[in-house]
Amino acid sequence: MQNSKKIIFSTLAVAMLISGVASEANAKTSKYLSNISGIVVSVSNDSFSLKTKKTTYTVKVDSNTNLLSKTGKTIKITDIRSNDTVKAIGEIFGKTMSAAKVRYNS
Repeated sequence: MQNSKKIIFSTLAVAMLISGVASEANAKTSKYLSNISGIVVSVSNDSFSLKTKKTTYTVKVDSNTNLLSKTGKTIKITDIRSNDTVKAIGEIFGKTMSAAKVRYNS
């Protein structure tokens, strides 16, 4: 019985260690979608800067990005202005997001 407990504990410890390493790696090279929301600081032809409570992200958009108004209608990046409230969903790499979807809330 003691050996069984040691084996289970050891297995759990290794699993937790591997999980922690994987989570840290994903923070830098995410393959998962993340949500960020905040205030637009500036806008260019293919990206905008979004200030959240903790940091400012560069949100990159392309022809595959779904840009929506607050009513759900398709918009263009030129419809987004500084000081607008925006929610973006996509992959984050450092402080840059490749957006899959952007929802304009202002």
